[in-house]
Amino acid sequence: MIVDRRRSVGLPARCAGYVPCWLQSRTGFDQSAILQTVNGIRLVAAGGGIREIRAPGYILDRTRFDKTLAIRALEAGADLANALVLKREGKRVVARRNSQEADFEGDVILGADGPASIIGRSIGQVNRRIYATVQYEVGLKIADTWVEYHGPLRGGEGYAWFVPCGRTARVGVGVCRSKARFLRQTLERFMRRFVADGRIYAEGVLGCTGGLMPANGPLFSIQADGVLLAGDAGGLSDSFGGGIAAAVISGEIAGEIVGEALSGARRRELQAYDSEVRRRIPSGGGQGRCGCYEQLAEQLERVVTWRG
Repeated sequence: MIVDRRRSVGLPARCAGYVPCWLQSRTGFDQSAILQTVNGIRLVAAGGGIREIRAPGYILDRTRFDKTLAIRALEAGADLANALVLKREGKRVVARRNSQEADFEGDVILGADGPASIIGRSIGQVNRRIYATVQYEVGLKIADTWVEYHGPLRGGEGYAWFVPCGRTARVGVGVCRSKARFLRQTLERFMRRFVADGRIYAEGVLGCTGGLMPANGPLFSIQADGVLLAGDAGGLSDSFGGGIAAAVISGEIAGEIVGEALSGARRRELQAYDSEVRRRIPSGGGQGRCGCYEQLAEQLERVVTWRG
């Protein structure tokens, strides 16, 4: 059983959309989900230094990508319910839709419910360092094939990105949640450099989205009491190019281990999930390292070139 809080799978798409090219063979998304290919990522330091990390990949239509994953789950025999998870008690999850509550039970519960995970909270694991983000989609004047990450922002904390996606670009910023009230003005200040360089249209905002991102690195534990945490819920996402991949690979590991644990073979118990995720997914320890350009470059290179 899959419980998705969104009424429309994949919407809103709170994501810049970069994935390394090797992820296509792991998820089976088709060409219709690819907006464009990119050569890699430019890391732009506050002082103007630039480091290019060659990491061929794709910029995705996240809505199309998410629906592909949902369809594959349905084909594998899953059921899908659009509802809001309220709480988890033992093997029981309570969800609500249109003022109606329903219970679901399972021997294993996978929490993939974002940075403020209800499932994670039920086992005492909470993302305590969270960034608030906002992103504009804007008209692109000059085609580009490189994703850019800029940081740290003014004040020494936070980051920004420029992601080309065909005839538009996704331009966004992320700051500590306590400074979320400054998000729009921070983004508009950041965008001025691209307008001045003639890369985007001055009055070309075509859409806006935003959301939260864990910035504390992996939680102390991502497995307990029959519960596994994946992606943002476990603090596994990394804003520097590895968020989608980390979520997919952690879900893949969960499927492998749960399948083994619940089968007659029982080659691995559920407790193996935590250590296996940490072994296969590189971690930079969250965004607290934004202030050091060289460390950030090393972290980024490690994240975007791994293969799960």
